[in-house]
Amino acid sequence: MSLMRKIFGIKEPDFNILDEEDKKELRYGIITYSRLFKGGKIYTNAYWDFFAPLPSLYPSPRVLMIGLGGGTILFQFKRLYGNKVSLSAVEIDQRVAELYRKFMADSEIDAEIIIADGAKYLETHRGYDIIILDAYIADYIPKPFLTDKFVENAYAALNKEGVLAINYAMSIKDMLYFNSYMGKLEKRFNVYRVSISILSGNTIIVCSKGIKKAEMIDRIKRNFDMKFGGEHVLRAYENMY
Repeated sequence: MSLMRKIFGIKEPDFNILDEEDKKELRYGIITYSRLFKGGKIYTNAYWDFFAPLPSLYPSPRVLMIGLGGGTILFQFKRLYGNKVSLSAVEIDQRVAELYRKFMADSEIDAEIIIADGAKYLETHRGYDIIILDAYIADYIPKPFLTDKFVENAYAALNKEGVLAINYAMSIKDMLYFNSYMGKLEKRFNVYRVSISILSGNTIIVCSKGIKKAEMIDRIKRNFDMKFGGEHVLRAYENMY
């Protein structure tokens, strides 16, 4: 519990699953950690969608998620790419892993769930094509993921043309670290920002180890399956900067 909460006697929020007619959400207090629409719809019109094209960069991508939530991104990847994609997720909180299994009980997702500290896990694991960082405590990224050490470990854990993709929520606290963090990433990667809605409080940072922007966009336009929709995502990558 934070010092301010202790002083004012404010109870910590808890996780809960909100089940509505058209969608389900996993929430931490008022913060939505995952969303899943009913009726087979894949896209959420929120930040999760903007990771969807990344597996199309590779024939058989090996993906590591850091931060599980309710598994929206895993669900989207499995629906879009099927058995072509190998999925693992590292989650530090056992409660979240249990809620993920409940939240995705009706969806068949073949993913390895690892209970561990994601920052430490990267110190010893290698061979990923895609690493997605979506780890949060409430509405901010834990400090270990904002360090030079994490950037170096992520770089080492990726294959030659690997990509580190980060959901960076622009909370007041994280806005203070943003420029410094971008500088750390740019020391190692080709770093781009995906242009999502100006109304979103999130920025998607795409850090490429070997693929330049033009080649990345070309591969996505050639290989990203649009039969489920996703025009908004494709436009965002075409306008990546």
